[in-house]
Amino acid sequence: GAPSSTADVGGDATAVQVVSHSCALNATARVQYPDGPDGKPFYVNSPTEGCLLHMVYKGFGVDFDSLRQSDTYMDPYFRQPFSSERKRMTSMYEGQEEWHGDFVVFCKGASEIVLGDTISTYYRAPGGKTIPP
Repeated sequence: GAPSSTADVGGDATAVQVVSHSCALNATARVQYPDGPDGKPFYVNSPTEGCLLHMVYKGFGVDFDSLRQSDTYMDPYFRQPFSSERKRMTSMYEGQEEWHGDFVVFCKGASEIVLGDTISTYYRAPGGKTIPP
């Protein structure tokens, strides 16, 4: 059957939430299961993103379609699609209680690009505290 909206992976639920939200909300791919939820997945648009969505669904137990269609995450506040020039994709959503009421930004791409831009400024520590590098 379909997984629940929360994950039981025996680890840090916050890390699972961040990874699953990032994979689901900062992607353009879709996954279809023509033979039912236990069948082989069919990836639409990007096979790489599709594999990540399949991991979120099967590995973490998060229903990415429901998450994407929720009122909270239906429309991003800002989105820059992936481009080979920028070597990344970025999506920003308005603050929700689960993210301490701030904006949340999901970014994926080439590690030297993503980490070079983000780590050099500030990062969010557990509990919501913003810390300079």
